[in-house]
Amino acid sequence: MEKRNRETVRPDNAALAQHPDHFDFALSPAKTAAFAAIGVILVLVAIVAVVNLDAINEFGEENASGRRSRALGPYLGYIVAGLGAVLGSWALVHANRTGTWKLTSGQPLKHRSWVIQGDMDNAHQRLATTDPRVYLPLPVSRRADELRRRLRAYTPEGIPVTYLTLTMGAGKNERHWPVLTFEGAAHEAFQRSASKLGKPYQG
Repeated sequence: MEKRNRETVRPDNAALAQHPDHFDFALSPAKTAAFAAIGVILVLVAIVAVVNLDAINEFGEENASGRRSRALGPYLGYIVAGLGAVLGSWALVHANRTGTWKLTSGQPLKHRSWVIQGDMDNAHQRLATTDPRVYLPLPVSRRADELRRRLRAYTPEGIPVTYLTLTMGAGKNERHWPVLTFEGAAHEAFQRSASKLGKPYQG
């Protein structure tokens, strides 16, 4: 099963994927179940909307307020059916493509992510010192950009180590920098410093 997971689930972090002897990316049963449940619900909503198309369109037309609502109201049923079908299908497909990182020893990794603004080479060089006096402040933001620049921190529970990755882009076009390992005092310093980086980006 583990071998199948590695072959069918594309890792979402090319930096960690370069070290299969240390990190493993596999399907997450919890995430798979959650996305599957969401997908089924949304598809059912789409089916119900199609069955009751006229009633929903009429409801939308009668309860529309505002210029945009009056324009879209008569088509509410089509909108609900379309969105339910598209988002439901996406969730069902994503259910078999979402995974989680862990050490090859089996220890799961908790992770946080930030959007990096500015020069990635400079950010990596500063972080490589493991000295918060050098790498703080980092140019981070919660607003995603088109370049998909990310700083991610991975930490196994109960082990004083943090693995940092910097990546840009996604999928086959993702560029990554070498993984940075913060152990002992460097790990503790980063964990304290993380609160100064702003709230992690959810995505």
